[in-house]
Amino acid sequence: MRFLKSPVDILSTSIAARLAASFLSQSLVIAVFFVVLVVLIAQARSKT
Repeated sequence: MRFLKSPVDILSTSIAARLAASFLSQSLVIAVFFVVLVVLIAQARSKT
């Protein structure tokens, strides 16, 4: 394993971590919205 020594490596790692965190949070919100949408459609179909 190569350790992070230069501040450029640390900076790029922190930027990548922030991008990954924002991407994960966005995909989580989209997944929750999709699940709610599917549940609502299933309830609407079961009512009719």
